[in-house]
Amino acid sequence: TVKQPDAGLELRVTAFLKSASIEGADGMSDFSPVAAVGPNDLRFKVSWGTAKRPAFGLGVDVKVQVEAVDLSSGKSQAAMEQEMSLHLAVLSPSLEVQGEVQVLAREWPGTRSLAQLMVAPKQCLTSMLKQAPLLKSVQMKFQQLAAPLSFVTRTQGALENALANLLNNGVGLFNQVYQPLLPGAIQRFAGSQKLIQTVNNQLSQQMKPQTCIDPALASQQVRNVFPQYYGDWPPVFGNWARQLIDNFFDGFIASNTSVLEDFGAMPKVPLPLDGKVALRQLIATGLDQVSQLRVALPTADHPSWLENKAVAKCPTDQAPWRPTFAVNGSLVAGNFGGDGLVSLEMPCGTLDAEVDVVVDFWHLMDLQIPPTMTCAMMSPLAKLDIKKVNATWGGSGRVKVQPKDGPAQYPVDQMCTLHPDACKLADEMREFVSSTEGATRLYHMARDKVLSKCTSPQLSAEQEEGLQKDQLGYTYVEPDDYKVWLGSAVVILALAATYTFAATLGRLVKPDTCESADLSPTSSLPLATICWYGTPASRSVGGIPKISTFVASTLMAAGLVARILACFWLPFASAGVSLEQKTGGTIFKDETLLQYTFFGIGEQFYLGGSLYCQILWFFMSLVSALTCHAILLLVWLTPFLASHRRKLLMAALVLGRFALSEAETTGNTAMVLGNAVPMPLGMVQKMSLGLEAGAYTSWFATACTVFANLLLLKILPRPVAPKEWASGEAPRFITIVQAVNSVMMVAGICVWYFCDFMHAETGGIAGALIPPANYSGSGLGKSDLGLHIFIILTAGVCPLMHIVAFVLGWTGKAPKVARGLAAVATSFCLLDLFTIGYLATFLEGVNGFASSAVHDFAKPLCELSQEALGKDCLTMTASVVPLGTVGLLVATAAWSALAAVQVLGFGQKRMAGEVTPLQAELRAAEPPSFQECDARA
Repeated sequence: TVKQPDAGLELRVTAFLKSASIEGADGMSDFSPVAAVGPNDLRFKVSWGTAKRPAFGLGVDVKVQVEAVDLSSGKSQAAMEQEMSLHLAVLSPSLEVQGEVQVLAREWPGTRSLAQLMVAPKQCLTSMLKQAPLLKSVQMKFQQLAAPLSFVTRTQGALENALANLLNNGVGLFNQVYQPLLPGAIQRFAGSQKLIQTVNNQLSQQMKPQTCIDPALASQQVRNVFPQYYGDWPPVFGNWARQLIDNFFDGFIASNTSVLEDFGAMPKVPLPLDGKVALRQLIATGLDQVSQLRVALPTADHPSWLENKAVAKCPTDQAPWRPTFAVNGSLVAGNFGGDGLVSLEMPCGTLDAEVDVVVDFWHLMDLQIPPTMTCAMMSPLAKLDIKKVNATWGGSGRVKVQPKDGPAQYPVDQMCTLHPDACKLADEMREFVSSTEGATRLYHMARDKVLSKCTSPQLSAEQEEGLQKDQLGYTYVEPDDYKVWLGSAVVILALAATYTFAATLGRLVKPDTCESADLSPTSSLPLATICWYGTPASRSVGGIPKISTFVASTLMAAGLVARILACFWLPFASAGVSLEQKTGGTIFKDETLLQYTFFGIGEQFYLGGSLYCQILWFFMSLVSALTCHAILLLVWLTPFLASHRRKLLMAALVLGRFALSEAETTGNTAMVLGNAVPMPLGMVQKMSLGLEAGAYTSWFATACTVFANLLLLKILPRPVAPKEWASGEAPRFITIVQAVNSVMMVAGICVWYFCDFMHAETGGIAGALIPPANYSGSGLGKSDLGLHIFIILTAGVCPLMHIVAFVLGWTGKAPKVARGLAAVATSFCLLDLFTIGYLATFLEGVNGFASSAVHDFAKPLCELSQEALGKDCLTMTASVVPLGTVGLLVATAAWSALAAVQVLGFGQKRMAGEVTPLQAELRAAEPPSFQECDARA
């Protein structure tokens, strides 16, 4: 209002902004919203101006009403209305701002809720700052005005034109005098210290750190204003927003071809399987084939329901194309990289879906900032139920991959060529998810998966202590933790020292003056004491009694500690998957997709329905090993059952060998699960079962235990003479038995190793990708080099050692070497344990183990496949192949015969009281006992 008392008038001026538009915004050439340029400095930079759109400007349409009112009477004397437009555009403008911003790490991110930022935005935003932001520099540039500044009148009339001319005269004066100087003036003004100081003064006042409102108080204030649930959508999507949404999609379709580009400065987008894609273009073509595309249509009968529908027309002679969406860019995954275009041709058909949507406003307000995009979209939905789906599609569309250098490929077509059964299942799944029930089931599965990622994981007490959990929740420590191995070594040395010290207690209990110990088999002293006080004359001790005592003690301690580590502390096995190109490039590799401890494997057998296999797994590896150690300690450190020491040690040797059966279980499982599945685009998917530190530690524990057992048998005085087969004095039929069984064993091992002995058939969803296969012994351990070497040593080299022992014994030149080879070969040979485990447990338990493991890992997906297709993710059936299995049985039987002759002395028993010359020589060389020492004293 402008008063003119002298004229007796009052001018009332009212201005209306009719419209404002930004022109050339899509010509942005550079945008760096936040860039670190120093320890505490950030830079904001934006610029416009491309070859197609060099200018950036602002257009304003205003309407001005002027009314003259008499001051005395208050009546209107005259009125005028003027509409005009002002357009200002500059060429290649840019703005760069640099300042210092320090954010408290403890306050961001994830420490503020949306409710806090809504109730007290200024206080909560500034509470994250250490101090007020400080502006350091401002650079504002542009080349020149795109066109002279001018006013354009929209209202015709003499007065209106006169006013427009008056304004344009002023603008013309500005254009002639100031326009050439404007770029430099604005640049100097923006970068002036006075402006920066003025801005910093305002920042120090307005942005000084404050205290954020308490989240509970903010949440309560929000709840006092907003209802918890909202699902009345007609007022939201049935008014002006309806036209806005429809116009957006109609405009998108009307353009027919849309291309979004200039993604060069955009970070690479992460993809599943650890891939990243750098975008160049997003392309949509053939959109004129889409009609009736409507999103979020409210329904009159159900206020909380929203309808979405679309129709994709089929190609015709006049329009022989389909709606197609394409991505142009480059992909990097693992050590594989590709560049090209991926396009999806949509199938023709209709889609009509109605969903019941209810938003939980309170949950939305409690959402931590910043959330992920999926969490922000899914978490606040109290209800999103699919009420109706009507989908009719003519096919599955077509996916095309066009490499930058190479021919086009169609992965879906290739998949159907490689695995036709998989395509049939995909068609069945498409029909299922096109129904209301199927779409609802699929949506809830995906939603539950997304929401599980939105909740911040709470570390358990075990994880906080550095412990991890396997697939079934059993804890373990990472093998790369040096403290585990260092601590184990200290415990082994401490136990070995304790065992060795206990050996000296026997002398303290019964002192004597002799240098030799009592080496009679029925001595009432611990075997460790007998070994410790042995002399060079003691053949059993081997001339180094104290070292032999410490070695035996260390082997027993190492076997016990390693067994506890393998079963209770370390991961035992893991299943992995990889995706590779046939050219050798690895796209994705995860060797620990499924991680198992020793107890986890046993539990998985039970979950698979085989309690029998679980019991055998625990007995063969843990119970038998601990029982073996108990027997060894009984013989080594106590005088109990002294007359039965040899029998006890033989029983302990049998029990100690049982842990070797782990190689059969893991080897056969790894072999049948290790498949290479050809995939489209020249890719190969590989599955594998690898051994972890626990399995290798278990082998080490078994080796230490068995060698300790053999050493104790060596230390124990022999009550009978050695078997004659090793000295060349065996009966003829014993030699013939060994020769025949040697030949049979080699032939059986060759048949088992080179010929198929097992047939495995994969069922379920995986069966559509993995064909039935036969396996020979040569395939054992191929996915794990350590396991492969172990199988060769125990099932190949050890049996051959029996043959070498037989040849040496036949010549009679090295009887001790022959006996030693036979003892070691018998102790570590895997043939008998492999045969028993394969026939008695593996064939019965592999299906339950494999199917339950995969089902537990991908439970939602497996349950969906069972519901939609009537198939589980994976089932497996294993059966024997006669030829290879017969070879394995023959080799095992022949080995048993050789072990009976060379170790148990089959066919070499003597009459009671008969003494051989060798036996008499050994008895004459026995050192005196403690009792004899006492008598001499």
